[in-house]
Amino acid sequence: ISGLGLRPGRYTLIAEPRQPQFHAAEERKTSTGGGNDGDPEPVLADVPTYYPLSSTPAGAAWFPVSAGQSADDMDITLAQERTVCVQGRLAKTPSSAGQQIGLWVDADWYFGGNTLAEGTTEAAAAFEVCGLGPGDYRLTAQTPAEDPVYASVPFSVGKRAVHLGNIVLRPLASLSGRLSVAQQGFSDPPALKGVASVSLA
Repeated sequence: ISGLGLRPGRYTLIAEPRQPQFHAAEERKTSTGGGNDGDPEPVLADVPTYYPLSSTPAGAAWFPVSAGQSADDMDITLAQERTVCVQGRLAKTPSSAGQQIGLWVDADWYFGGNTLAEGTTEAAAAFEVCGLGPGDYRLTAQTPAEDPVYASVPFSVGKRAVHLGNIVLRPLASLSGRLSVAQQGFSDPPALKGVASVSLA
């Protein structure tokens, strides 16, 4: 960790393989057995890995860093899981017609997930991203327009391909309020105390 300029506190490490890519997809028909005709088989592949060797945030090990410390032997090896494909289609709306729509997949967990895949697609086009291991995720889609439309879809990956169906983008809403936030040291999860104002859009 020497040379990273970390402040004293508690940290964990995450190693990430190359991001999966979104691509256009042909929608597959649902079969009578509940699966989908043409779904690719799960593929054993490297997945984001939390130190020392966990494919989920719950298994991450936290380590302390003190002033002037140089930590050695922080080796981390990428974990492997059976990964699947996730498919969906964005519904065409007047606000999204003719636009390139940004897509992101993030790990969906309470510390705030890291982006695992990103790309673009068109409205009313089917998309697919492959290489996601077991876990909880969130798909976000948003237009780049001045008045954007937006969708946020949580989903879970298990042992078979995931079909998100038709996703409707809606106008963003504004939210304002008061949030208690004053940090007193580090904890796991972080402690929230005190008062601060926050405005979310």
